[in-house]
Amino acid sequence: MRIELAQVALHFLHKQQSDLAERDEDENESHDLKQEAISRLLHEYQDMQKRLDDTEAAEDEIRLTAIREKRTELSLRFHIIRTMRELLHKRVVEKRINDETEWTIRQELDFMERELQIEAKALPSTHDA
Repeated sequence: MRIELAQVALHFLHKQQSDLAERDEDENESHDLKQEAISRLLHEYQDMQKRLDDTEAAEDEIRLTAIREKRTELSLRFHIIRTMRELLHKRVVEKRINDETEWTIRQELDFMERELQIEAKALPSTHDA
């Protein structure tokens, strides 16, 4: 199911990309921003599809590399959140931010961390490849 979802996202993004190209608008900022966002999302969903594709057509080494890359990225993101939490705590102790600001930012970090945990849990094991 996840592969199908990634495929439908890719199809949608390719359609958006071709619609954008057909408009042939001036190189305005909105056009450029949308193209950049589409490119980022295409890369993300292509990467997801590589990680999940367990058909014979998928080369095992490509799939394993994609899974390892995602694990490395997630590890870095977890470390970034931990570093942000440390700085947040330090600013509270120094009384440079108030409790409300600390609570709001902590909630945002908690949300980001939960998303990463869900993403990590959804990754196939490298033994399955």
